[in-house]
Amino acid sequence: MLLVSFCLVGLHSCQGQSDRKQGEVLKGKTDAVMDTYHKPTAKNGLYLEAKVDGAKWIADWMFVDPDPDKTFNVNAHKGGEGGSVISFYISSKIVNEKGSKNFSEMNPVQMVDEKHNMFEGNEGGYQITNVTDNWIEGNFHFTVKDEKTGQTRQVTEGFFRVSIPNKWKKP
Repeated sequence: MLLVSFCLVGLHSCQGQSDRKQGEVLKGKTDAVMDTYHKPTAKNGLYLEAKVDGAKWIADWMFVDPDPDKTFNVNAHKGGEGGSVISFYISSKIVNEKGSKNFSEMNPVQMVDEKHNMFEGNEGGYQITNVTDNWIEGNFHFTVKDEKTGQTRQVTEGFFRVSIPNKWKKP
């Protein structure tokens, strides 16, 4: 929702400029806002690692949702703008129960590779293994498919640590 709002403001303020210039201005405004939510990863902080088709994959940075309500996006990036991404949502209910959840058509997992191929799937799931005052930790695994090419990716031995949203902390 935050991103949509900034895009609309950016579009309105770009009236009268060329399409290319409008796009550059909008991208600059959006990046300036979104960059504040990009956080580097560290073994003792935000972190995500997995094996993608057997090869080690460790996130360089993660996007932290500033105001999650009932779900939280685990959004991990490896490499710069042309890098790869692993993204899935976890539910506050599952976190509170320290439970597990399978991915589904209503809650798919997504992955983008370094060639910008988009993979999506509902095979696999995540399990919450530890919740503290500051962190949510869990394991995950999944298989995703690129509908255009038919290529699949298998992700195993996944581990994530994300900061617990302030809205989810108990008073």
